Amino acid sequence: MTQNMHIILAALLFSLSLFLSIEPTACGISWSEDNTISSYWSTQEGISLSSGGYSSPVWAPDGKKIVFVSFKDGDQEIYMVDVDGENHRKLTDNRASDRTPVWSPDGEKIAFESDRDGNSEIYIMDADGSNQERLTDNSASDRTPVWSPDGEKIAFTSDRDGNSEIYIMNADGSNQINVTRNAAADLNFTWSSDGEKIAFTSDRDGNSEIYIMNADGSNQERLTGNSASDRTPVWSSDGEKIAFTSCRDGNLEIYVMDSDGGDQKNVTRNDAHDLNFTWSPDGAKIAFVSLRNGAFEIYITDGGRTFENITKNSAWDWSPVWSPDGEKITYISSEYWSSGIYIMNSDGGNQKRLTTTENSGLSTGSTDVVITFYSCNNSIESFQLDAFQTTEGRICDPSEKSCSCVFPFIPQEYRVSVAAIVLMVIVLALIGYDIAIKPD
Repeated sequence: MTQNMHIILAALLFSLSLFLSIEPTACGISWSEDNTISSYWSTQEGISLSSGGYSSPVWAPDGKKIVFVSFKDGDQEIYMVDVDGENHRKLTDNRASDRTPVWSPDGEKIAFESDRDGNSEIYIMDADGSNQERLTDNSASDRTPVWSPDGEKIAFTSDRDGNSEIYIMNADGSNQINVTRNAAADLNFTWSSDGEKIAFTSDRDGNSEIYIMNADGSNQERLTGNSASDRTPVWSSDGEKIAFTSCRDGNLEIYVMDSDGGDQKNVTRNDAHDLNFTWSPDGAKIAFVSLRNGAFEIYITDGGRTFENITKNSAWDWSPVWSPDGEKITYISSEYWSSGIYIMNSDGGNQKRLTTTENSGLSTGSTDVVITFYSCNNSIESFQLDAFQTTEGRICDPSEKSCSCVFPFIPQEYRVSVAAIVLMVIVLALIGYDIAIKPD
């Protein structure tokens, strides 16, 4: 070969060596003072779509409309669509982030959080997007509003006292009261169906556990007690059971217990992560997301007796939400660079996309889809989907507030093979070129 060819080959070999030894890159996650992630989680469970970010679709109480969050205009805005996919409309319109919309029980109002005034605050608006009004007003972050079952109160989390606490206020924003009053992080709360009690997650005893209290904050009681993390409690519709996620088996599993903490059972029993769950309206079934087949799929179980994968496709499917009558399930689905909100029958039949790039902006464009969630061992896991493959990266301990993850364009286990093939092709091309230009 000529000297120039040797130089080119050496440069290529150097580049390939860098390709094989690429280091993790920053994940761009920001942190709040209580060591919880301050990026925009799609639900209180702590699962987020980092690119194309939008929240779980939320059904109107009458089952006719759905609200969701989209990045269509470059920031998070709240949109609405009819359940047949028609009549898309934008409910918020400003350059800030508007997120976590929740319907009032009568369907007349929507509460949400927004940072339009410089920090995250709780707002309320009419169901058509009119009469937007701020309910909280302080320099701290107020997040994740949830209506009481009677629509008279709104609970939310706030760090105005220096850590995450659960507050309750009247639906007009008056009488804001800290009901947890503890130096630890209290969050991931849920109302009982009668509005008398609130279940929540707290690390006040050294690790994440499930607690329960009266709605006024009295009689706070721990329901779980083990060295693993238990979090994200959700009441069944009859108030008899509480489902939650736990790491006590070494991975994320879904447990169900009596509302007094008794009879705690693992209902998913699988080595893969099972998370992002929701009760059916009648309390007979749980829809959840699992990685047991190597991708995010939606499953249904009847208390752990049977399991059915109801999405069964090559896309990522997550954030299932039952319709009020239990006949339908909406969810988010992503494949390659495109994400959208879908609807299907509760048995997985008749899967239909409700949103498109043109009418909702739920395509992530040229940006990879990334799902990030709290995992076990005080870690966070992120999964990335691009046009070629899925890869996994584990992020460091949140207490360090310095995280990185590995999202290689080519999975690490295939890099040597890919590099060898690329190098062989280049060498053969250079030899052919050298022969072609060599004088006779």
